[in-house]
Amino acid sequence: MDSAGGGELASITVKRAWRLGLDPGGKFLWTWQDEVRGSGRIVVRALPGLETIGEIAFAREPHVALAPDAKRLAASALEPTANRYAPRHFVDLWNVAAAKRLQRLAHPGPIDALVFDPLGKTLLTLTEQGEGFTWDAATGARLAHWPADDEVRILRFGPSGDALALGTGTTIHVIDPRSAKTLGRIDLPDHLNALAWSPDGRTLLTGSFDQTAALRSWQPTDLLAQACERLTRNLTRDEWRRHLGSLPYRATCARLTPATRP
Repeated sequence: MDSAGGGELASITVKRAWRLGLDPGGKFLWTWQDEVRGSGRIVVRALPGLETIGEIAFAREPHVALAPDAKRLAASALEPTANRYAPRHFVDLWNVAAAKRLQRLAHPGPIDALVFDPLGKTLLTLTEQGEGFTWDAATGARLAHWPADDEVRILRFGPSGDALALGTGTTIHVIDPRSAKTLGRIDLPDHLNALAWSPDGRTLLTGSFDQTAALRSWQPTDLLAQACERLTRNLTRDEWRRHLGSLPYRATCARLTPATRP
């Protein structure tokens, strides 16, 4: 459908297409077409005309992520072992047009989700237990890891791919996806059920179970600026010593006059 006018742009008939998805930029569509005994194929098409770019056959239905340029596709895979209950798990990176596997990455545990960042530089994988990993999409090198958290509900890359928001219960953690370093944190009044980034990456839109939606800043510099807009004075020197000890005194907010006496 045309998002502006609501008119139909193109249509196709696809038999047994049980799942579908888009690349991060919304320019390409993939569909999973079921065939025999769990096998099938991923078909990638360009929007809006739905021209076929490539098809990849799989022995079993995988979790899938399509890169922004639709040249690469990441898919979960497994290999049986002597213990039928403990197969080996992998992430396969494919050339879509050639239907050729480029790399196979050993993965620590069953895969529950895969996501490319908006620029296609980083691939995120999440296990069924909420353990997260990021990978360099070009080399396959593992970049970062964070511990299992079964309350991870929502994952969203920022628009430039250099920040990742993890929604866990009543908290949003913003991390650097290539190092897992914490960049920011937001505590919510109720459990999170929706999350989106602003186009400039400075604000998060949240929806909670208490039926509230809110725009929230997450960068420390923005939070400090907002706090200073509400303050009418800086800390006194006595307040500074009480809360910050021997740290050299300075103005908490630059626009306010520093205290000249206790």
